[in-house]
Amino acid sequence: MATKIERLRKHLEALQAKELEAKKALQVAEREEKKKQREATRAKTQKEKVAARKLDTRRKILLGGFVLAKIKQNDAVAQALYQQCAASLSKPHDLKAFGLEKPNQHEENEQAESEAEAPLS
Repeated sequence: MATKIERLRKHLEALQAKELEAKKALQVAEREEKKKQREATRAKTQKEKVAARKLDTRRKILLGGFVLAKIKQNDAVAQALYQQCAASLSKPHDLKAFGLEKPNQHEENEQAESEAEAPLS
């Protein structure tokens, strides 16, 4: 027959085991909560970045539309701005978007054609 002290020790050990399990469960729950908070923060930041990009794109479209309308009206400032913009473009797909060729490409093509037609000496 177990003495009262032995029963109390077993009871204490059982309570300590339950406490340990509860602490582990609490730690797991806290980690999961922190993870959810980080994910929510990331999602919010991502949404803000997407919204900022959309707003920036909208501004560029509106500004471009305004400048193009002024160019059609033969506004001198808009024409000068367009020429500066065109002069700063270097990528073929950017030039194509404005219906332009590479600045030296046309001259290079003409030179290559004239060299091909010239007799060899």
